[in-house]
Amino acid sequence: MRLKFLDGARGIASLIVLIDHVIFSFPAYHHSVASLTDLANPVVWFRVTPLRLFVAGRPAVAIFFVLSGFVLALPFLAQRQGSYPDFLIKRVCRIWLPFAAAILVSAILCFYFYTDPRPPLWKFDAWTAPVTYGSIASHLFLVNGPDNISLDFVMWSLVHEMRISIIFPLIVFLVIYSPRRTIFAAFVLNVVCGYFLHRGHEFLTVGLAGTGFYLLFFVVGATLAAHAETVKATLKQIPRYRQAGLIGLSLLLLMIPAVTIIIDDMYLVGAALVISILLANPNAAAALETSIPTWLGRVSYSLYLIHVPILTAAVFALDPVLPLWTIMAIAVPMTLIVAELFHRAVEAPSMKLGRWLTQRRTAAAATGV
Repeated sequence: MRLKFLDGARGIASLIVLIDHVIFSFPAYHHSVASLTDLANPVVWFRVTPLRLFVAGRPAVAIFFVLSGFVLALPFLAQRQGSYPDFLIKRVCRIWLPFAAAILVSAILCFYFYTDPRPPLWKFDAWTAPVTYGSIASHLFLVNGPDNISLDFVMWSLVHEMRISIIFPLIVFLVIYSPRRTIFAAFVLNVVCGYFLHRGHEFLTVGLAGTGFYLLFFVVGATLAAHAETVKATLKQIPRYRQAGLIGLSLLLLMIPAVTIIIDDMYLVGAALVISILLANPNAAAALETSIPTWLGRVSYSLYLIHVPILTAAVFALDPVLPLWTIMAIAVPMTLIVAELFHRAVEAPSMKLGRWLTQRRTAAAATGV
């Protein structure tokens, strides 16, 4: 069963990540607000007004993780998921192949446009050094370290997604047969790993602690999928004013500043509330099935992968010539166009390849080959 409004939610989340990285690149966004005159710059509004929701990049990633847990669990719950090798083949084709293509695109752009020193306007740790074969290899092998994600720093989330995908069938099994214990165990792991991440242990931050921390997000998503009808029925019985209160609470949680890794658990609660509300509110779900959210949902992964290389290349290429707002005015529509092209040329064929490989395995098993 495919829930189109969840694709729309993923699309809006990917657009928020893009807006976040655009606004974050402006120096004014990082200045302290000491007086009313500081509010003359519209960029500052994204820090001190409800517009903050549109630059909630980390909360958007929390939504990605919970949605992944939800959507991946559906075939298992419907008993339509094939064998474990088939599941892994599809996940590798779905996640890693487009990611590898995006890394190669970024490497080519970095080779042609990288300059030293870096443009002073660019605030992200992207393209921190000239591209080398070694750096490309470390990216492709998903070595998630501070020096190994500069070609496309959004890959940090893909590292955790790929690792959790390996054990995801076990997660669904545990969620079905012992949901409370599974959530409790994942929560304990989340707290322990969050402690080490908060303390800033370098090895744990870039290693398995991050994966252990975010495992809870996938568990919550899978649990919501397993109990979707119960969640839907429960929320529909709540008076409308309380539903409105839940919507407001979810938005407030998603607007909390990301001052520490522990805040991500607040984003988890907000993301779970958003998905639950969409399950129970047909009007909100229908709004996400309109043309723009539907298109964004279709290209969401491509947009997530490709926007950092395109924005970075635009800044490196045009910084000496144009002001930053003009560069972004050019780069944002270009990014959306490239996302569509990347989806058609890379992402969609990768998914088809995954289906073809699993069908070949099924046919071979049926014929005893």
